[in-house]
This record gives sequence, C-alpha cells and structure tokens, in this order.
Amino acid sequence: MDLDWFIFPSPESSYTHDKVKIGQLLFIPKKKYDGYDTDEPANNERNHIPCLYIKATSTSPCPKFAIFFHGNAEDINLANEMLSHIRFTLSINVIAPEFPGYGIYSGYPTEGQMFNDSLTVFDYMVENMKISRNNIIVFGRSLGTSVATHLASKRNCTALVLISPLLSIRYMIRDMLGRFISYAINDRFKSSEMIKEVQCPTLIIHGQVDSIIKYYHATELYNRSTAPCELILPENMDHNEFDFFHEFSEPLLDFISRNAIFAYTEKCTPEIKEEITIAPEEFLRPPKNWNCITTLLKKFSIG
Repeated sequence: MDLDWFIFPSPESSYTHDKVKIGQLLFIPKKKYDGYDTDEPANNERNHIPCLYIKATSTSPCPKFAIFFHGNAEDINLANEMLSHIRFTLSINVIAPEFPGYGIYSGYPTEGQMFNDSLTVFDYMVENMKISRNNIIVFGRSLGTSVATHLASKRNCTALVLISPLLSIRYMIRDMLGRFISYAINDRFKSSEMIKEVQCPTLIIHGQVDSIIKYYHATELYNRSTAPCELILPENMDHNEFDFFHEFSEPLLDFISRNAIFAYTEKCTPEIKEEITIAPEEFLRPPKNWNCITTLLKKFSIG
C-alpha cells in the first residue's frame, strides 16, 4: 500500500510557464541514471524539469548557490517566501526544482523520479552552468529533506540544511495513523539510512511543537549522522509557522560561520544558456493533475 494521494497532496499549480511570483523559470533537460525507477508512463510527458531560479541580491555575478527542495503540500512558486529568505540571508542564488506531479510538471511523484531529478539538476549546474560543487548548499524542507539528503549522499556539496525532516514515510504514517497501518505502507524516502552516507557538514532545524512531523525524527537523524552535524530544536517552532529570523536565519548563519562554509568560495561566473530559459512546447499545455483527491476537492470547492 502506498497512500500516495495522502502523502503527496499536490495543490493546483500556482504558476504558469511564463508567470511566477519572483525570479524566473529554468527548464533543465531530464537525464536517466541507473538504479532509479523512472518508468512511470505519466512521467514521460515532460522531458524537462522546471526549476525556479532567483538571483542573489548582489549586483555582480555571485558564484554561491542553494538548491532547495520544497515540502509536499506546496509547489516551487508557493515556496517563494522561504526561497527569498534564504537568498537574502546568505546573499546567494537559489534554484528550486519542481517535483513531478506538482506545479506545471506533469507526472507522478515517485521516489525514483524525484531522486533521479535531484541528481540531474545538480549535475547540470556543475557540468553545464559551470558552478563549483564547493559553492553549493543543499536545502530541504519537510518531504523535500529526503530528496536533499539523497542528493547530499550521492554528490559532494558544501553543506546540507534540513528543515523539519522526516526519518521515512513509514515513521510519519506511524505517528499519524498508528503502528499497525504503518507496517502495511511501502516505506520510502528513508532519510534514516541515507543520512549515514552524507559527508558534508549538516544542519537540522526542527520545531518542538511540530504536529505534522514530530521532532524526534530530527533527533534520530542527528544521532545517525556520521558527518559533522548540528541540531537546533526551537521551542515554539511549528511545521508551517515559525519566526524566520530567530528560528531559521540565526542558527543558519551561526552554522555557516562555525563551519567556514564559504571561506573558500571558488570564483566562477554561472553560465545560463538562453535555451533553458525558454519554455519547451510541452509546457504550453496545461499540466495534468494525477491526484484524484485534489481534483475532487476542486470540483466540490473544498479547500
């Protein structure tokens, strides 16, 4: 049993191929890696991964980048507040890949496709955009922390930042629906195992009053980490509501400073080819919503 309709409550797209709240869209060509199940037919409708790109606030080209993987109840456009905050806090460029089945990225949100896409985007940034991997911090929030952890376990990056992470889908379902039902679930997004392979400095931030993903997930990930790892547990931080400055920016800046994350930033000028800034024809068609629950809620005006 998968319960994908419950795990991936993808909202109706909040953006189009030519309109986002901030930044611009990039369309990165898909690439297939061995070892990942990407054979879901619905995922073959799109040959590119839409990514939100927000330039750093500095006037000169900035070599530093963040890759941000959003939560399961939002798309890249709805995550703009968090993305903007990261951009201003660190004076850094931000790239946020979309998940299949979310936003304008038609498809089905499988673990294999999401993990495969994360490698595709990272490798494209390094190989085609000429960004040093030593200039890249990987961020994830909620479900996106599993995608971020997977990426950091497979590619060398300068740091990993996890906001309200989960151990795995089974642990999350156990907390919500009980131990008996959790054992019937196909376990996926197992950060509990992937965190052991991460080698870069890691920061974990998780609110103690989070009612969606309990903060023991964060403490357990911290205990299982083999890399230098810091754990911050703000007392009043919720899953979706928190103080950006005191509960996120301050610990993030302290972490960056203590670990000298950008002390040896490699100079480079990002190369963004015009071809990836133009929406391919496949994105001129409206995206298909795979989640029947979302479709029903819209039909009956619920939510």
